[in-house]
Amino acid sequence: MARRDRVFGLILLALPLAVMGCSQEHPYGEVEGVVTLDGKPLTNVEIVFMPDPEKGNRGRRSTAVPDKDGHFRIASDAGQTGAPVGFHRVIVNDLLKPRKGDLPIPNVKVADEEKGGEEGAVGVKAPPVAAAGPNPTQKKQRFSDDYEDALKTPFRDIEVKAGSQTINLELKR
Repeated sequence: MARRDRVFGLILLALPLAVMGCSQEHPYGEVEGVVTLDGKPLTNVEIVFMPDPEKGNRGRRSTAVPDKDGHFRIASDAGQTGAPVGFHRVIVNDLLKPRKGDLPIPNVKVADEEKGGEEGAVGVKAPPVAAAGPNPTQKKQRFSDDYEDALKTPFRDIEVKAGSQTINLELKR
């Protein structure tokens, strides 16, 4: 009877360890780099590292939006720094590209508050004109749609290793 109790006790001790091992997420590697288009820093894009199940990798996707110099640091959708260790397909989504179904932004007259502003139809002063960046309704495509398609992206077989690493992405027109 004592032997059976010891076996049962060992099973009870091993069970939580087995469950914890199953629930742990894939190990992550820290990834940073610079994304460029024809050698110049690329901004207003979303970089997405997607574990490639065809290469035996699994886990959460990881994303980043580069700064004005094109520098990015990847983090998972759950907020964990890096990307799952293994092979990935990387896509680059143009955040300025009009999408199907987007409505055009109408030409709206905006007042300059420093000059007294201009009253609108309801008698409310319009806000000052913000420093304009790239036109979000631009029609010109900056790079090929292939970079946004997981099946066509040229960034395949991108390997994330354990530890810190730099992975630079060079897009071509």
